[in-house]
Amino acid sequence: MVLAMPVPVETLRHAVAVRSGHLTLAEPTAAAVNAADLHGLAQRWRDRASHERVLVIDDTEMNRLVARRQLQTLGITVDLAENGRVGLDLAMRNDYAVIFTDVQMAEMDGLSFARHFRVWESDPATPRPGHRTPIVAMTAAAMRSDADDCLAAGMDDYIAKPVKLERLAQLLERWAGAGTAAVPADTVAADSAGIPARPADLTAQRESAPVPDDEALPIDLDQLIEIVGVDDPAILVEMIGFFQEALPDLLSGIAAPLAARDREGLRQGAHACKGAARNAAAADLAAALEILERESRTASWIELDALGLRAASAGSRVLDYIRDFSGLVGTDSKDREAWP
Repeated sequence: MVLAMPVPVETLRHAVAVRSGHLTLAEPTAAAVNAADLHGLAQRWRDRASHERVLVIDDTEMNRLVARRQLQTLGITVDLAENGRVGLDLAMRNDYAVIFTDVQMAEMDGLSFARHFRVWESDPATPRPGHRTPIVAMTAAAMRSDADDCLAAGMDDYIAKPVKLERLAQLLERWAGAGTAAVPADTVAADSAGIPARPADLTAQRESAPVPDDEALPIDLDQLIEIVGVDDPAILVEMIGFFQEALPDLLSGIAAPLAARDREGLRQGAHACKGAARNAAAADLAAALEILERESRTASWIELDALGLRAASAGSRVLDYIRDFSGLVGTDSKDREAWP
């Protein structure tokens, strides 16, 4: 079955659930996202932000592509960097309204980037002496210690992945154009948007720790719409197509250190895959990876092998779901010639 385009996202959500065996044809689905609100938000930002330029630093391609799609939806020009070293070079050569950075990266992590950039910014010989560019951490961690480390390194704010479009717009509202007025987040009171102002509040951005659920849909379309900010099925296919392309390599980044009995490599691989899974709204897979990452330091290898198999199984379910999703709208993500 292929649905005629354009297809309402509610129809698509129901059809995918039926095809994957999670619903019968008689069961309706309900929208959890007000698409009109998201369209309105995007339009308001496009009307005001055409002059804004933002830098995103992340070593996982899926996360960079999602961030680019979000910022472009808001009408903002975005540059991408695959690690802190590349990001530092870009940040020293360009004027950015805000810099968003991942924290855990193999080559110059976000903390090192922030420290080096703040030292460079403080040099009177810089092109804009006295200017402070806001730096916001996009982190897959939600511990108070992680937030403390971000602020101590010279960052101004932080947000837990996945970053939904509405929350991203709130962060831009707070920091874009702040310039020399930017101050560390622990000196600012929390605002009505709910963005935390103190490290202790970082965990409030995340609901209670997810638990793997084999009965849940592998990708939560409502959450994906909130992340991307649009309900156009073709764009949703495009976004999960990014994940379809990236997931095999991300899972290999777990299998290889697992086979080599490399705990730190396993932790890093699970962390990277977890962040990408959250950006793809693959909650069950992200939950399995969060457990694997947490247990990687101390669990027995027998236990870790079992957790690795659980993550691999969840990953297979995601890939099957993406194939169903793409097939229903008559689009195979692997056949797309150009990505934005």
